[in-house]
Amino acid sequence: MLKPSTCYVASACIALAWATTSVHAQEVLSDDAVIDGIRGRSDIGPSDQRRIAAWVDGEIEKFTEFLPFRKRFDQQFNDAKNSEQFRVQLATQTAQVAAQQFVNPDLSGDVAHALTQVLTDMNRRETFPGFIAGLKSSDVRARYFCAKGLIALQDWIAGDKARLDQTVQALREAGLGETDPVVSGRIYEALAFPGQVADVFDVYLAFFDKRLTARRGPAVVADGAENYAYEFFRSRGVLGVLNADQKSRLVARIAVFLRMDAERYNNPNLKFDEIDRLERALDGAEDILTILAGATGGKIRDELSSGGHGSRAAILQEAYKWVGDPETKQPGALNTAPWDVPVGAP
Repeated sequence: MLKPSTCYVASACIALAWATTSVHAQEVLSDDAVIDGIRGRSDIGPSDQRRIAAWVDGEIEKFTEFLPFRKRFDQQFNDAKNSEQFRVQLATQTAQVAAQQFVNPDLSGDVAHALTQVLTDMNRRETFPGFIAGLKSSDVRARYFCAKGLIALQDWIAGDKARLDQTVQALREAGLGETDPVVSGRIYEALAFPGQVADVFDVYLAFFDKRLTARRGPAVVADGAENYAYEFFRSRGVLGVLNADQKSRLVARIAVFLRMDAERYNNPNLKFDEIDRLERALDGAEDILTILAGATGGKIRDELSSGGHGSRAAILQEAYKWVGDPETKQPGALNTAPWDVPVGAP
């Protein structure tokens, strides 16, 4: 049996716990009541915008777990009583608060991830500033969702030159600093503005050069990020608008990737996922080279279709018909003008 003093302490602790829970519940209720008073309005001025931003800040301060946090925003954003203006402002204020939070060195990765998921869920152009800022997040998940969010906004971004320039510059900085292959692939994809080839071409080449440096060094495994870039260049109308110098510069990079991927593919001990990535890469690279240089080199895709990884040695020889054999010095189709790729595409 508990002593009276023990009972007193236990009762006091229980009372304190109930009081704390009650205060927290009242705070949540109070915050939500403020939002409820705004959500149906079409005239949301600066003071109400600050109240919405304060609600967002409050949710960040109270963050404990990803799913409840995401659900809270989803409930507020998709409430049937919302006016269109309220949705605009909730997205706007969430993006602005997120952009401020992303530069906070003390922001946890879990919160950064949750914020970018919330912005992605909203799927509105007002989230743009948050995605741009989040590309610099230290959390890999946040960077992934920011690139993904910008992909969804590509048509809107391309409609304004200043916005396009801002996005391309942000993606350039992000891509050159990115070390995660999955995020790198998304950045390639986010940069794929088909009608704006002149604005993004040099950025793609800068990415290629950075990635080739890694492939020549420690990055032995083919991670498949370039497949997203290949899809852009293979898309209708992209290669056709390049001038002769741009085509030559592009071929110089693609040739090196092709040689590296064919040599890597020749390894008999690859896992299925890497085989799949390499086959996609070899298909895409040869397609681009064929469009630019004609069917003058090897037939990698034919060998892939007929034999797959079992034909890996033959596929390597077909690649050398494009770039030249580094051992025998037998030249390939790209070793002569106008491409002038060094034999073996080192």
